[in-house]
Amino acid sequence: MTTLSIFLDVPEATKDTDKQKEEAHLKDRDRRNIFLGQRVLLSEDSQPWVPLPVKKAYLQIVNDPTRNHEHLPVAGEQGFIRGVIEFALGKDSKAILHNRASGVQTPGTTGAFRIGAEFLHRWYHINKTFSVCLAQLAHDRYRGIFEAAGLKNFCPYRFWDKINMGLALPEMLEDLENSPDFSIVVLPTSCNSTGVQLSHSDWRQIADIIKRKNMSHSSI
Repeated sequence: MTTLSIFLDVPEATKDTDKQKEEAHLKDRDRRNIFLGQRVLLSEDSQPWVPLPVKKAYLQIVNDPTRNHEHLPVAGEQGFIRGVIEFALGKDSKAILHNRASGVQTPGTTGAFRIGAEFLHRWYHINKTFSVCLAQLAHDRYRGIFEAAGLKNFCPYRFWDKINMGLALPEMLEDLENSPDFSIVVLPTSCNSTGVQLSHSDWRQIADIIKRKNMSHSSI
């Protein structure tokens, strides 16, 4: 008799709504079916579209004779990390000049969120009633990462206005106002997955609430 696997009690990972929609599309044999829910850009031959600056940077790395295949430091490639911080904050940022900005290199967005969530769970003890504020459109996708790290309180906020096809700013600001002080706000800042770009005015209004309520923020 075959021995039962010791991993039978491991639950199946929950599929997010995007994955469920994609699988339903693949099962539908109607040739008129078109799937518009993919979060990546594809070329005319259905291959991932790579922006020209990314191609240029890739070729520079490949053709750089000084690079090798040795293991990276534990925190990642320091030159890369420094460049990312300067790109995100600006070379003249006071946070950089005062040595208050640092970072680590991670395997993709999911890895970054998990490391960030672990760090916050272990060291963010300023207030026990804080919540993690996630945009409703990304709530299912990222909540599990924060839960696995030990964070349990969540406050979804409205972000996408499906009627006007844009940012639901008044609703978003209202939800953030109603969230507990000292909460962690996770912001969709890279057009993922709606294509919405926050304007300077949007940023100022969001930042005012975050600062006034002593919140911290992260970005998708």
